[in-house]
Parts: sequence; C-alpha cells; structure tokens
Amino acid sequence: MTSPSREHLLGYLLGALSPEEHEQIETEINQNPTLQAEMQRLKTCVQHVGLADEPSDWEPPMGLAERTCQFVAASARQVALSTGRLAAGRFAGSEVERHHFTWSDFVTVAAVVVAAASLFFPALSFSRFQSQIATCQNQLRLIGYGMQQYSNLQPDHSFPGPEADGPRAAAGVAASMLVSNGLAKPQMFLCPASLRSKDSARLPTPLP
Repeated sequence: MTSPSREHLLGYLLGALSPEEHEQIETEINQNPTLQAEMQRLKTCVQHVGLADEPSDWEPPMGLAERTCQFVAASARQVALSTGRLAAGRFAGSEVERHHFTWSDFVTVAAVVVAAASLFFPALSFSRFQSQIATCQNQLRLIGYGMQQYSNLQPDHSFPGPEADGPRAAAGVAASMLVSNGLAKPQMFLCPASLRSKDSARLPTPLP
C-alpha cells in the first residue's frame, strides 16, 4: 500500500474506515515514525475542535410524542376544512355562472365561432378546388382516349379536327365528332368549375 493520505489518517482517527482499511493504516503507522508524528498532530487538532468527544445523550421531554400527534391531527383537520370551504365556494360560483350568460361569455363564444370559421371555410374551398382539378384531369384523359379510338376507326388514322372548308371548318368540331360517334359525352367538355349544370351541357351535331 502507498503512504496513506491525510484523509485516510483522519478517517482512522475518527473510526470512519472499513476494518480492512483500518488494519492497513494501523500497520503503516506502526512502521513509519513520520506517520506517528502526523497522527499525534491530527489527534491534537481533533481534540481542540471537539470531534473526539463522545456525543451526549439527551432525553426527550415528557409527553413530546403525544403533543406531536395532537399537533399533526389538528393541522390535518384545518387543511381539510380549508379545502372544503374552497370547494364549496367553487361549486357555488359555478352554480351562479350556470344561470347567468353575460356579454363577456357571448363575446367569447362569438370569437371562437369566427376563429373556427376562418379555419374551416378556406380548407373547404381548397378541398373543392383540388376536387375540380382531379375531375378536369380525368375528363381530359377520357377525351384523349376517345380521340385515340376515333383515330383507330379511320382508314388514315387521322384525328378529329376542323376541315379546311365546309360545314366542319370550325373550331371545336372535334368535340361534336367524338360525341356523335359515341366516343365521348357532352359533360366531358364542360369545365368542372363552370356554373352551368352538367345535365344542360349540349353540343351541336356536326353536319355531313
């Protein structure tokens, strides 16, 4: 074991070491005169501050335990009474508020309704807009599919479109040609955001 430190010597002097440590420190002290002189100096300091004195035994006053229990019981009853009064006051206040609807309550409810509406209606409008976009994309897909079918039925695999002259020399005649051949429905050419009813969507029949 290395030379014990001052903390080990102080612990040996106060009896705060384990039995193994106590035995090792005692062996070192018996073999080292320097440690013996240090121990004597520490013992003098300890006696000077009173750490070596045995603690005195004090007898508690008569009836201390009984008075302590009475004090705890009285404090508990006081806390229970205070809690009961507070609960009763809250209940009474809630009863009064339940029968009187003040202007402040009305303003609070109105503010909540306005806040909820400001959150709900924009979300509803955005959802409707997204639904219109999805419907428009689906209609364009169906129109493209109808034009592909029309092309497959033609000898020259041409797509429906306006001619150079004649009754079919007009923009939008392709829609009438698809509808007349049963490859599309008139509602497919109506914008989902249009205010017109899809039932009233009509396309002119192309002239021969």
